[in-house]
Amino acid sequence: SVVPLSKVNAEPSSGVVSAIAWKDEWLVTGDSNGSLHFWNLRTRTSRSVTTGRGAVRALQFAPGRGHQRFVVLFSEDVGCGVWDAVNAERLSILRCSGKRSGAGTGKEVKEGETFANLLAAAWLSADRLLLAFRDGTLRVLDTDMQRSVSAVCDYTFSVPLSVPHLLPGKAICCVRALLQHQPWNAAFSLPARSGNAREAAASAAAAA
Repeated sequence: SVVPLSKVNAEPSSGVVSAIAWKDEWLVTGDSNGSLHFWNLRTRTSRSVTTGRGAVRALQFAPGRGHQRFVVLFSEDVGCGVWDAVNAERLSILRCSGKRSGAGTGKEVKEGETFANLLAAAWLSADRLLLAFRDGTLRVLDTDMQRSVSAVCDYTFSVPLSVPHLLPGKAICCVRALLQHQPWNAAFSLPARSGNAREAAASAAAAA
């Protein structure tokens, strides 16, 4: 049977709860009005803070013991922020503008710099965040949102990046069949077995 250990009542002025996160004695919820509500389950005290950034989309605490930081994900064109549950205060913020970002690998994030629409955020470690943007870029930022690191150096893409492994199984099979049979070539250029790689390369060079 399921037995409730604790009950938390919603704040009278809060909107619809849109996100919730729990770690140790801290329970944090975000609502559609952009407010964060902090409950200490051990002391049975609560506190509410208004972010002023619109509806809260997701909440996630940092991993590891003793870390009470959590990331708050707002709408795509607003961004995210890192908050401290103990003091109920914001530690850092990242703003999005909906435009493609031009910041390069390992560069410092300038004051007021904005990024493309933010799709998702997740913790890589207690002091590193992984952010996925709509322009196809993945960025690793510290909790101060002051330094951005990414494996992609050139962000001048004509179309968003795509990952074949994220496609449905049927679509992956179609892509694999196209690459293997190459209907656009007069001669097959990919070796079917490692033993005839030299013969296949020679026949492809002769056909070219």
